[in-house]
Amino acid sequence: MLTLATYGYMVELARQAVVRLAYEHEIFVEIIAPTQLAPFDMSALTRSLEHTRRLLTVEEGTHDMGWGAEVVARCAEKLGAGLQRAGRVAALNLPVPSSGPLEAAVLPGVEQILEMGQKIVQSR
Repeated sequence: MLTLATYGYMVELARQAVVRLAYEHEIFVEIIAPTQLAPFDMSALTRSLEHTRRLLTVEEGTHDMGWGAEVVARCAEKLGAGLQRAGRVAALNLPVPSSGPLEAAVLPGVEQILEMGQKIVQSR
């Protein structure tokens, strides 16, 4: 099992990845999609992580110093060893291009979510 935290349009991409994770890899995921990022209410995320113990954050923001990094840090502080594994999927640390194909190369997609979800669950 895995907890996936995301927001905005990434919720739709996460939903697509979650369906594939379930059907193709028998990995079951709880999606936490907050409607407010700041201040961030950790209660739903914490409840989910008490069961899954694994976290994946997905965002369109950049990988470095982003929302996902903050969420992982807060979860690690709160849960300690109760958080077995965590990972992040985010945009590359580049400006987002206006060209469609280049934008797709910079922003995260379903395949990156699938790959990281499998990695988090399958590693011990």
